[in-house]
Amino acid sequence: MITPKLLEQNQLAIKKAEGYTKKRFIFSDLLHSFSSNKAFHALVGPRGVGKTILLLQIGLQVKDSFYLSMDQLAPDTDLFSLVKNLVHDYKVKIVLIDEIHFCKNFEQSLKALNDFLDIKVFVTSSASLALKDMAIDLSRRLKIIYLH
Repeated sequence: MITPKLLEQNQLAIKKAEGYTKKRFIFSDLLHSFSSNKAFHALVGPRGVGKTILLLQIGLQVKDSFYLSMDQLAPDTDLFSLVKNLVHDYKVKIVLIDEIHFCKNFEQSLKALNDFLDIKVFVTSSASLALKDMAIDLSRRLKIIYLH
């Protein structure tokens, strides 16, 4: 369920992106990736390389997007239901999920999002092994982009 707190966090996060006017070289490639066959992208790299800022800049640029920070939600949050609600009730077309590894069973959620919803997804993780060693094969569904 989308709470006022989630709506406020999204607005505050996108507002914060206004302070980051300098774009990384990969930013335009990420924007163009929305037209690719792969609807899901993962930005992976160590803390402090700019994964979150890239997500926020995308959110600022793309109007039908929504930013979620999984480290601010309960670990057992039903990500599929949350995103389904965003798509159906708020007409979100792109969901930006920061720190996906904080979500319990995120692999299953990402697979279900890909299989059942018409949505583009960007996720970040500073725990690259969490994405590389997934129990569920997302290789056909998820393009991993390593940031250094």
